Amino acid sequence: MHSANSITATKPLLKELAQNLFFTSLACLVIAVLMSLLSPLSTLASLKIAFSYGISMTLLLNLFLVWWPSYPVWITAGSGVLLGLLLGTSVMILEIHGSFTRAFTEQPLQVLGNLLIGLIFSFTVCYFFYIHYRTQKLQAEQAEKEKSLALSQLRLLQSQIEPHFLFNTLGNIQGLVDTQPDKAKQMIQALTALLRANLSQVRSDTTSLDQELGLVRAYLEIQQLRMGPRLKWSIQCPESLHSVAIPPLLLQPLVENAIKHGLEPLPEGGEVSLEITTEQNLIQLLVRDSGRGFTDHPTTQGEGLGLSNLRQRLELFYADQAKLTITQPKAGGTQIQLSFPLDIPGAPENAHHLPLG
Repeated sequence: MHSANSITATKPLLKELAQNLFFTSLACLVIAVLMSLLSPLSTLASLKIAFSYGISMTLLLNLFLVWWPSYPVWITAGSGVLLGLLLGTSVMILEIHGSFTRAFTEQPLQVLGNLLIGLIFSFTVCYFFYIHYRTQKLQAEQAEKEKSLALSQLRLLQSQIEPHFLFNTLGNIQGLVDTQPDKAKQMIQALTALLRANLSQVRSDTTSLDQELGLVRAYLEIQQLRMGPRLKWSIQCPESLHSVAIPPLLLQPLVENAIKHGLEPLPEGGEVSLEITTEQNLIQLLVRDSGRGFTDHPTTQGEGLGLSNLRQRLELFYADQAKLTITQPKAGGTQIQLSFPLDIPGAPENAHHLPLG
């Protein structure tokens, strides 16, 4: 996963460098035209001088920012500008005077004038990149604040277990205590596992697929005890995917939606299955149920804390890289297909678990 993450992280940097080089080249072209019009220099010599300043500074400045991210910006950017200034001034002296010896011995004042021009050029480039850097930094800080706020809101939503489900479960336990104490004990154990898993996920920005499957199993076991033979369920997931990091409560709302809207309304109940596979560095998740479908009941699909909250979480973590589709197969029931990258952008190697204490 390290190589994939490195490639993913490099693409935006290369794109930004390409944009900087493009705009710098346009600026150098304009400056070269002005130089050729206002001085005896040829157009080719003006282009060489302008591009030696602009391109060298742009490349060095961006490379130093990438190579030394922990250093202060004035060191990394200043080093790039200084080296670009030396290179650009050297090209200017060679184009105008032919050699360094002739320039410093025969026309020292003109060399000082060339250095002054180079300093003005360097200051202009440095100011441009400083404004660009400050703008990007402010945008990144704003995006981080918005993400933190969204995560806080989603974490609050994650803590809100469906009240009706919780009350129904407690009511079922109360009704079973006297008549079927063993079954009541099983339901209490399953509810405890569900609440523990939910609490753990509320305290985390991400979780593992294995932990999420534990939450789903606890939920299905409770529903199994409530619905009895009316509910059949199955989960298929390769063990190699159990450690993959995913957003919390990604699977449980899909299964809950299938049972609540598809199976529970039917007297005979039905079957729900969860299948997880991988394809081209994407996790493919498929939830099928044999329930009533949604053609005749479109208003119940995707409302409330379930699918709408799930869509928000997918947008937050994966932007446009995740896809959620809901279809009704010809055989009946509902099929929910979800695909998302194996790695969460911005959190490739850890789950960012928050302390439980």
